[in-house]
Amino acid sequence: MRVYPHPVLPIDLPEWWRYKAQMPPGVFLFIVPVLLGLLVPQRWMRTYLLVTSILMIWLTFGYFFLLAILGATLLGWALCLAGRWASGHGRGAARLVLLAGWVVSNAIYFSLFYLPVNRLLDGSTHLDVLLLCGPGFMLFRFLGLFCDACAGKDVGSLRPDRYALFVLFAPTFRLGPMTRYAEINRQIDTCKSRINRYNVLKGFGLILLGWVQLLIVDEVINEWLVDPYHERTFFFTRQIFAHVSSLSWLEAVAAMYMIAFRFLLGFSGYSHFAIGLCLILGIILPRNFNWPYLATNLQDFWRRWHISLGAWLRDFVYIPLGGKHRRLAATFVVFLYCFLWHQPALNMVVFAFLHTGGLAAFHGWRTWSERCPESTLCRMVSSNVSGILITFHFWCLTTLVMFDAEYCGLGMMKRIFVDPILHLAKSLA
Repeated sequence: MRVYPHPVLPIDLPEWWRYKAQMPPGVFLFIVPVLLGLLVPQRWMRTYLLVTSILMIWLTFGYFFLLAILGATLLGWALCLAGRWASGHGRGAARLVLLAGWVVSNAIYFSLFYLPVNRLLDGSTHLDVLLLCGPGFMLFRFLGLFCDACAGKDVGSLRPDRYALFVLFAPTFRLGPMTRYAEINRQIDTCKSRINRYNVLKGFGLILLGWVQLLIVDEVINEWLVDPYHERTFFFTRQIFAHVSSLSWLEAVAAMYMIAFRFLLGFSGYSHFAIGLCLILGIILPRNFNWPYLATNLQDFWRRWHISLGAWLRDFVYIPLGGKHRRLAATFVVFLYCFLWHQPALNMVVFAFLHTGGLAAFHGWRTWSERCPESTLCRMVSSNVSGILITFHFWCLTTLVMFDAEYCGLGMMKRIFVDPILHLAKSLA
Protein backbone atom coordinates (compact mmCIF):
# COMPACT_ATOMS: atom_id res chain seq x y z
CA MET A 1 0.00 0.00 0.00
CA ARG A 2 1.27 3.44 -0.91
CA VAL A 3 2.07 5.73 2.02
CA TYR A 4 2.49 9.50 2.32
CA PRO A 5 4.84 11.26 4.73
CA HIS A 6 2.95 13.55 7.08
CA PRO A 7 3.67 17.17 6.10
CA VAL A 8 4.67 18.06 9.67
CA LEU A 9 5.04 15.00 11.89
CA PRO A 10 7.74 12.33 11.31
CA ILE A 11 5.23 9.59 10.48
CA ASP A 12 3.92 7.86 7.36
CA LEU A 13 0.23 7.91 6.55
CA PRO A 14 -1.84 5.50 4.43
CA GLU A 15 -3.09 6.38 0.96
CA TRP A 16 -6.50 7.42 2.19
CA TRP A 17 -4.90 10.40 4.01
CA ARG A 18 -4.70 12.38 0.77
CA TYR A 19 -8.35 11.83 -0.07
CA LYS A 20 -9.85 11.84 3.42
CA ALA A 21 -7.86 14.48 5.27
CA GLN A 22 -6.15 16.77 2.78
CA MET A 23 -9.16 16.90 0.51
CA PRO A 24 -12.42 18.62 1.67
CA PRO A 25 -13.75 15.73 3.83
CA GLY A 26 -10.87 16.50 6.18
CA VAL A 27 -12.95 19.36 7.60
CA PHE A 28 -14.50 16.68 9.81
CA LEU A 29 -11.27 16.67 11.84
CA PHE A 30 -12.26 20.09 13.16
CA ILE A 31 -14.87 18.34 15.32
CA VAL A 32 -12.28 18.12 18.13
CA PRO A 33 -11.67 21.91 18.31
CA VAL A 34 -15.43 22.44 18.01
CA LEU A 35 -16.21 20.26 21.03
CA LEU A 36 -13.42 21.85 23.07
CA GLY A 37 -14.70 25.25 21.94
CA LEU A 38 -17.90 24.65 23.88
CA LEU A 39 -15.79 25.19 27.02
CA VAL A 40 -14.13 28.41 25.80
CA PRO A 41 -15.57 31.73 27.09
CA GLN A 42 -17.05 34.09 24.50
CA ARG A 43 -14.29 36.70 24.94
CA TRP A 44 -11.69 34.13 23.83
CA MET A 45 -13.66 32.50 21.02
CA ARG A 46 -12.22 34.59 18.20
CA THR A 47 -8.63 33.93 19.27
CA TYR A 48 -9.40 30.25 19.85
CA LEU A 49 -11.00 29.77 16.42
CA LEU A 50 -8.18 31.61 14.65
CA VAL A 51 -5.44 29.62 16.39
CA THR A 52 -7.15 26.26 15.83
CA SER A 53 -7.86 27.12 12.17
CA ILE A 54 -4.21 27.97 11.55
CA LEU A 55 -3.11 24.82 13.37
CA MET A 56 -5.45 22.72 11.26
CA ILE A 57 -4.04 24.16 8.02
CA TRP A 58 -0.49 23.58 9.30
CA LEU A 59 -1.05 20.01 10.49
CA THR A 60 -2.98 19.09 7.33
CA PHE A 61 -0.90 20.73 4.61
CA GLY A 62 2.47 21.62 6.13
CA TYR A 63 4.75 24.63 6.56
CA PHE A 64 5.08 25.82 2.97
CA PHE A 65 1.37 25.76 2.25
CA LEU A 66 0.66 27.64 5.48
CA LEU A 67 3.29 30.28 4.70
CA ALA A 68 1.81 30.81 1.23
CA ILE A 69 -1.70 31.14 2.68
CA LEU A 70 -0.56 33.57 5.38
CA GLY A 71 1.23 35.66 2.75
CA ALA A 72 -1.95 35.80 0.68
CA THR A 73 -3.92 36.74 3.80
CA LEU A 74 -1.57 39.64 4.52
CA LEU A 75 -1.80 40.89 0.94
CA GLY A 76 -5.60 40.66 0.94
CA TRP A 77 -5.83 42.56 4.24
CA ALA A 78 -3.57 45.34 2.89
CA LEU A 79 -5.70 45.66 -0.26
CA CYS A 80 -8.89 45.89 1.83
CA LEU A 81 -7.32 48.69 3.87
CA ALA A 82 -6.40 50.42 0.62
CA GLY A 83 -9.97 50.01 -0.61
CA ARG A 84 -11.40 51.57 2.56
CA TRP A 85 -8.95 54.47 2.27
CA ALA A 86 -9.81 55.01 -1.41
CA SER A 87 -13.56 55.02 -0.70
CA GLY A 88 -13.04 58.17 1.38
CA HIS A 89 -11.08 59.96 -1.34
CA GLY A 90 -13.60 60.10 -4.14
CA ARG A 91 -15.22 57.75 -6.63
CA GLY A 92 -12.28 57.90 -9.03
CA ALA A 93 -9.76 56.72 -6.44
CA ALA A 94 -12.10 53.96 -5.28
CA ARG A 95 -12.62 52.69 -8.83
CA LEU A 96 -8.90 52.74 -9.55
CA VAL A 97 -8.06 50.76 -6.40
CA LEU A 98 -10.96 48.37 -7.09
CA LEU A 99 -9.71 47.66 -10.60
CA ALA A 100 -6.12 47.24 -9.41
CA GLY A 101 -7.18 44.85 -6.62
CA TRP A 102 -9.23 42.68 -8.98
CA VAL A 103 -6.40 42.52 -11.53
CA VAL A 104 -3.68 41.78 -8.97
CA SER A 105 -5.59 39.14 -7.00
CA ASN A 106 -6.91 37.32 -10.06
CA ALA A 107 -3.55 37.50 -11.83
CA ILE A 108 -1.89 35.85 -8.83
CA TYR A 109 -4.57 33.17 -8.54
CA PHE A 110 -4.74 32.22 -12.22
CA SER A 111 -0.94 32.29 -12.64
CA LEU A 112 -0.72 29.56 -9.99
CA PHE A 113 -2.30 27.12 -12.45
CA TYR A 114 0.91 27.39 -14.50
CA LEU A 115 3.38 27.25 -11.61
CA PRO A 116 4.54 24.07 -9.78
CA VAL A 117 2.21 24.62 -6.82
CA ASN A 118 1.55 20.88 -6.80
CA ARG A 119 4.92 20.52 -5.06
CA LEU A 120 3.32 22.06 -1.98
CA LEU A 121 1.43 18.79 -1.56
CA ASP A 122 3.26 15.70 -2.73
CA GLY A 123 1.62 14.16 -5.77
CA SER A 124 -1.32 16.57 -5.94
CA THR A 125 -2.62 18.33 -9.02
CA HIS A 126 -3.19 22.06 -9.41
CA LEU A 127 -6.91 21.43 -9.04
CA ASP A 128 -6.34 19.66 -5.73
CA VAL A 129 -4.18 22.45 -4.33
CA LEU A 130 -5.99 25.52 -5.64
CA LEU A 131 -9.63 24.54 -5.85
CA LEU A 132 -10.07 21.91 -3.15
CA CYS A 133 -7.59 23.04 -0.49
CA GLY A 134 -8.66 26.63 0.08
CA PRO A 135 -7.04 29.24 -2.21
CA GLY A 136 -9.96 29.38 -4.67
CA PHE A 137 -12.60 30.23 -2.08
CA MET A 138 -10.13 32.43 -0.23
CA LEU A 139 -9.96 34.59 -3.37
CA PHE A 140 -13.75 35.01 -3.48
CA ARG A 141 -14.02 35.83 0.22
CA PHE A 142 -11.36 38.51 -0.17
CA LEU A 143 -12.94 39.98 -3.29
CA GLY A 144 -16.35 40.29 -1.63
CA LEU A 145 -14.95 42.24 1.31
CA PHE A 146 -12.66 44.25 -0.97
CA CYS A 147 -15.59 45.34 -3.17
CA ASP A 148 -17.60 46.38 -0.11
CA ALA A 149 -14.62 48.32 1.28
CA CYS A 150 -14.09 50.16 -2.02
CA ALA A 151 -17.81 50.99 -2.13
CA GLY A 152 -17.59 52.56 1.32
CA LYS A 153 -19.97 50.06 2.93
CA ASP A 154 -19.89 49.64 6.68
CA VAL A 155 -18.19 46.28 7.12
CA GLY A 156 -16.97 46.96 10.64
CA SER A 157 -13.43 46.76 11.95
CA LEU A 158 -10.67 45.61 9.62
CA ARG A 159 -8.46 44.44 12.43
CA PRO A 160 -5.97 41.85 11.15
CA ASP A 161 -7.25 39.12 13.47
CA ARG A 162 -10.83 39.64 12.28
CA TYR A 163 -9.80 39.54 8.63
CA ALA A 164 -7.55 36.50 9.17
CA LEU A 165 -10.32 34.50 10.82
CA PHE A 166 -12.72 35.50 8.04
CA VAL A 167 -10.54 33.96 5.32
CA LEU A 168 -8.93 31.12 7.32
CA PHE A 169 -11.89 29.85 9.38
CA ALA A 170 -11.38 26.08 9.16
CA PRO A 171 -14.96 24.84 8.48
CA THR A 172 -15.41 27.18 5.48
CA PHE A 173 -11.78 27.46 4.35
CA ARG A 174 -11.80 24.83 1.60
CA LEU A 175 -15.17 24.92 -0.15
CA GLY A 176 -17.37 27.38 1.72
CA PRO A 177 -20.24 28.04 2.21
CA MET A 178 -19.43 31.59 1.18
CA THR A 179 -19.73 34.04 4.06
CA ARG A 180 -19.86 37.84 4.23
CA TYR A 181 -17.35 39.61 6.44
CA ALA A 182 -19.72 41.64 8.59
CA GLU A 183 -22.18 38.77 9.09
CA ILE A 184 -19.64 36.08 10.02
CA ASN A 185 -17.95 38.46 12.46
CA ARG A 186 -21.30 39.22 14.07
CA GLN A 187 -21.99 35.49 14.31
CA ILE A 188 -18.62 34.78 15.95
CA ASP A 189 -18.92 37.71 18.36
CA THR A 190 -22.23 36.40 19.74
CA CYS A 191 -21.98 32.65 19.05
CA LYS A 192 -22.19 31.55 22.70
CA SER A 193 -25.69 33.02 23.00
CA ARG A 194 -26.90 30.56 20.34
CA ILE A 195 -25.41 27.40 21.80
CA ASN A 196 -28.40 25.37 22.91
CA ARG A 197 -29.69 21.82 22.75
CA TYR A 198 -31.58 22.37 19.49
CA ASN A 199 -28.60 23.83 17.59
CA VAL A 200 -26.20 21.21 18.97
CA LEU A 201 -28.50 18.32 17.99
CA LYS A 202 -29.23 19.85 14.60
CA GLY A 203 -25.49 20.37 14.07
CA PHE A 204 -24.75 16.72 14.78
CA GLY A 205 -27.66 15.74 12.52
CA LEU A 206 -26.15 17.75 9.64
CA ILE A 207 -22.75 16.18 10.27
CA LEU A 208 -24.35 12.73 10.15
CA LEU A 209 -26.16 13.63 6.92
CA GLY A 210 -22.90 14.84 5.38
CA TRP A 211 -21.13 11.66 6.50
CA VAL A 212 -23.83 9.50 4.87
CA GLN A 213 -23.56 11.46 1.61
CA LEU A 214 -19.78 11.09 1.51
CA LEU A 215 -20.10 7.41 2.45
CA ILE A 216 -22.34 6.86 -0.59
CA VAL A 217 -19.73 8.57 -2.75
CA ASP A 218 -16.82 6.62 -1.31
CA GLU A 219 -18.33 3.16 -0.88
CA VAL A 220 -20.83 3.01 -3.76
CA ILE A 221 -20.07 5.45 -6.58
CA ASN A 222 -16.25 5.46 -6.32
CA GLU A 223 -16.24 1.67 -6.08
CA TRP A 224 -17.10 1.54 -9.78
CA LEU A 225 -16.32 4.99 -11.15
CA VAL A 226 -12.80 5.80 -9.94
CA ASP A 227 -11.33 3.00 -7.78
CA PRO A 228 -10.66 0.58 -10.68
CA TYR A 229 -8.45 3.27 -12.24
CA HIS A 230 -6.55 3.90 -8.97
CA GLU A 231 -7.75 7.49 -8.99
CA ARG A 232 -8.22 9.30 -5.67
CA THR A 233 -9.76 12.72 -6.13
CA PHE A 234 -12.68 14.40 -4.41
CA PHE A 235 -14.55 15.66 -7.49
CA PHE A 236 -12.65 15.30 -10.72
CA THR A 237 -13.03 12.06 -12.64
CA ARG A 238 -10.43 11.77 -15.39
CA GLN A 239 -9.62 8.15 -16.10
CA ILE A 240 -13.17 7.06 -16.92
CA PHE A 241 -13.06 9.33 -19.98
CA ALA A 242 -9.73 7.89 -21.07
CA HIS A 243 -11.22 4.38 -20.94
CA VAL A 244 -14.62 5.17 -22.43
CA SER A 245 -14.04 2.84 -25.43
CA SER A 246 -13.98 -0.12 -23.06
CA LEU A 247 -17.39 0.72 -21.59
CA SER A 248 -20.64 -0.79 -22.76
CA TRP A 249 -23.51 1.53 -23.59
CA LEU A 250 -25.17 0.84 -20.25
CA GLU A 251 -21.91 1.47 -18.38
CA ALA A 252 -21.42 4.79 -20.19
CA VAL A 253 -24.94 5.93 -19.25
CA ALA A 254 -24.40 4.82 -15.66
CA ALA A 255 -21.08 6.71 -15.58
CA MET A 256 -22.81 9.91 -16.71
CA TYR A 257 -25.31 9.70 -13.84
CA MET A 258 -22.65 8.68 -11.33
CA ILE A 259 -20.46 11.67 -12.22
CA ALA A 260 -23.42 14.01 -11.67
CA PHE A 261 -24.40 12.46 -8.33
CA ARG A 262 -20.80 12.21 -7.14
CA PHE A 263 -20.45 15.96 -7.74
CA LEU A 264 -23.64 16.81 -5.85
CA LEU A 265 -23.23 14.38 -2.94
CA GLY A 266 -19.56 15.24 -2.42
CA PHE A 267 -20.15 18.98 -2.42
CA SER A 268 -23.39 18.82 -0.45
CA GLY A 269 -21.84 16.39 2.05
CA TYR A 270 -18.94 18.72 2.71
CA SER A 271 -21.34 21.67 3.08
CA HIS A 272 -23.40 19.78 5.66
CA PHE A 273 -20.20 19.00 7.57
CA ALA A 274 -19.22 22.67 7.62
CA ILE A 275 -22.67 23.99 8.50
CA GLY A 276 -23.13 21.37 11.23
CA LEU A 277 -19.75 22.01 12.83
CA CYS A 278 -20.45 25.73 13.01
CA LEU A 279 -23.99 25.27 14.30
CA ILE A 280 -22.69 23.33 17.32
CA LEU A 281 -20.74 26.50 18.19
CA GLY A 282 -23.76 28.74 17.59
CA ILE A 283 -22.45 30.05 14.25
CA ILE A 284 -25.17 29.93 11.59
CA LEU A 285 -23.89 29.55 8.03
CA PRO A 286 -26.04 30.05 4.91
CA ARG A 287 -27.62 27.03 3.23
CA ASN A 288 -25.64 25.85 0.22
CA PHE A 289 -27.87 23.36 -1.66
CA ASN A 290 -31.62 23.08 -2.02
CA TRP A 291 -32.36 19.86 -3.96
CA PRO A 292 -30.93 21.19 -7.26
CA TYR A 293 -31.73 17.97 -9.15
CA LEU A 294 -35.43 18.70 -8.60
CA ALA A 295 -35.19 22.09 -10.33
CA THR A 296 -37.88 22.59 -12.97
CA ASN A 297 -35.74 24.80 -15.22
CA LEU A 298 -32.13 25.91 -15.57
CA GLN A 299 -32.69 29.24 -13.83
CA ASP A 300 -34.25 27.41 -10.91
CA PHE A 301 -31.29 25.00 -10.91
CA TRP A 302 -28.71 27.75 -10.48
CA ARG A 303 -30.75 29.24 -7.64
CA ARG A 304 -30.56 25.88 -5.85
CA TRP A 305 -26.95 24.91 -6.63
CA HIS A 306 -24.18 26.29 -4.39
CA ILE A 307 -26.53 29.03 -3.20
CA SER A 308 -23.97 31.06 -1.25
CA LEU A 309 -21.56 31.27 -4.19
CA GLY A 310 -24.42 32.07 -6.55
CA ALA A 311 -25.42 35.00 -4.33
CA TRP A 312 -21.80 36.18 -4.30
CA LEU A 313 -21.56 36.06 -8.10
CA ARG A 314 -24.88 37.88 -8.40
CA ASP A 315 -23.84 40.70 -6.08
CA PHE A 316 -20.23 41.20 -7.15
CA VAL A 317 -20.20 40.22 -10.85
CA TYR A 318 -23.68 39.99 -12.38
CA ILE A 319 -25.26 43.18 -10.98
CA PRO A 320 -22.16 45.39 -11.52
CA LEU A 321 -22.12 44.25 -15.18
CA GLY A 322 -25.69 45.42 -15.71
CA GLY A 323 -27.77 42.56 -14.36
CA LYS A 324 -31.14 42.20 -16.07
CA HIS A 325 -30.41 45.13 -18.37
CA ARG A 326 -27.57 43.16 -19.98
CA ARG A 327 -28.79 39.70 -19.06
CA LEU A 328 -27.12 37.62 -21.76
CA ALA A 329 -23.70 39.30 -21.63
CA ALA A 330 -23.63 39.50 -17.83
CA THR A 331 -24.70 35.86 -17.49
CA PHE A 332 -21.98 34.71 -19.87
CA VAL A 333 -19.29 36.68 -18.02
CA VAL A 334 -20.47 35.22 -14.69
CA PHE A 335 -20.32 31.67 -16.04
CA LEU A 336 -17.02 32.23 -17.83
CA TYR A 337 -15.33 33.75 -14.78
CA CYS A 338 -16.70 31.13 -12.39
CA PHE A 339 -15.80 28.13 -14.55
CA LEU A 340 -12.36 29.42 -15.53
CA TRP A 341 -11.80 29.92 -11.79
CA HIS A 342 -12.32 26.16 -11.50
CA GLN A 343 -9.78 25.52 -14.24
CA PRO A 344 -8.58 27.80 -17.10
CA ALA A 345 -9.20 25.32 -19.90
CA LEU A 346 -11.22 25.06 -23.11
CA ASN A 347 -13.83 22.71 -21.65
CA MET A 348 -14.76 25.35 -19.07
CA VAL A 349 -15.28 27.93 -21.82
CA VAL A 350 -17.53 25.46 -23.64
CA PHE A 351 -19.39 24.78 -20.39
CA ALA A 352 -19.97 28.54 -19.95
CA PHE A 353 -21.32 28.83 -23.52
CA LEU A 354 -23.65 25.85 -23.03
CA HIS A 355 -25.19 27.14 -19.81
CA THR A 356 -25.51 30.70 -21.12
CA GLY A 357 -27.25 29.26 -24.17
CA GLY A 358 -29.40 27.07 -21.94
CA LEU A 359 -30.57 30.05 -19.89
CA ALA A 360 -31.19 32.10 -23.04
CA ALA A 361 -33.26 29.22 -24.45
CA PHE A 362 -35.23 29.03 -21.21
CA HIS A 363 -36.05 32.75 -21.25
CA GLY A 364 -37.06 32.48 -24.92
CA TRP A 365 -39.25 29.47 -24.14
CA ARG A 366 -40.89 31.25 -21.20
CA THR A 367 -41.71 34.26 -23.38
CA TRP A 368 -43.25 32.02 -26.05
CA SER A 369 -45.20 29.92 -23.55
CA GLU A 370 -46.73 33.05 -22.01
CA ARG A 371 -48.05 33.95 -25.45
CA CYS A 372 -49.29 30.45 -26.28
CA PRO A 373 -50.30 28.91 -22.96
CA GLU A 374 -52.86 26.57 -24.54
CA SER A 375 -50.36 24.92 -26.87
CA THR A 376 -50.08 21.14 -26.37
CA LEU A 377 -46.28 21.36 -26.63
CA CYS A 378 -46.26 24.15 -24.08
CA ARG A 379 -48.32 22.12 -21.63
CA MET A 380 -46.10 19.07 -22.02
CA VAL A 381 -42.77 20.84 -21.60
CA SER A 382 -43.99 23.24 -18.92
CA SER A 383 -45.09 20.48 -16.57
CA ASN A 384 -42.97 20.03 -13.47
CA VAL A 385 -42.00 16.46 -14.35
CA SER A 386 -40.88 17.39 -17.86
CA GLY A 387 -39.01 20.41 -16.57
CA ILE A 388 -37.17 18.35 -13.96
CA LEU A 389 -36.19 15.67 -16.47
CA ILE A 390 -35.01 18.17 -19.10
CA THR A 391 -33.03 20.26 -16.61
CA PHE A 392 -31.45 17.27 -14.90
CA HIS A 393 -30.31 15.64 -18.14
CA PHE A 394 -29.01 18.92 -19.54
CA TRP A 395 -26.91 19.22 -16.38
CA CYS A 396 -25.70 15.61 -16.61
CA LEU A 397 -24.59 16.02 -20.22
CA THR A 398 -22.86 19.34 -19.67
CA THR A 399 -21.17 17.97 -16.56
CA LEU A 400 -19.37 15.56 -18.89
CA VAL A 401 -17.92 18.64 -20.57
CA MET A 402 -16.81 20.07 -17.21
CA PHE A 403 -15.05 16.91 -16.05
CA ASP A 404 -13.36 15.96 -19.32
CA ALA A 405 -10.69 18.62 -19.86
CA GLU A 406 -9.15 16.80 -22.82
CA TYR A 407 -12.14 15.97 -25.04
CA CYS A 408 -15.00 18.04 -23.54
CA GLY A 409 -17.02 14.87 -22.91
CA LEU A 410 -17.39 14.12 -26.62
CA GLY A 411 -16.06 10.57 -26.26
CA MET A 412 -18.65 9.72 -23.60
CA MET A 413 -21.44 11.40 -25.59
CA LYS A 414 -20.40 9.47 -28.70
CA ARG A 415 -20.52 6.24 -26.73
CA ILE A 416 -24.00 7.05 -25.41
CA PHE A 417 -25.69 8.53 -28.49
CA VAL A 418 -23.74 7.79 -31.68
CA ASP A 419 -22.35 4.29 -31.23
CA PRO A 420 -25.77 2.62 -30.68
CA ILE A 421 -27.06 4.22 -33.90
CA LEU A 422 -23.97 3.11 -35.84
CA HIS A 423 -24.30 -0.41 -34.40
CA LEU A 424 -27.98 -0.55 -35.35
CA ALA A 425 -27.27 0.71 -38.88
CA LYS A 426 -24.50 -1.86 -39.28
CA SER A 427 -26.71 -4.70 -38.09
CA LEU A 428 -29.53 -3.68 -40.47
CA ALA A 429 -27.12 -3.50 -43.37
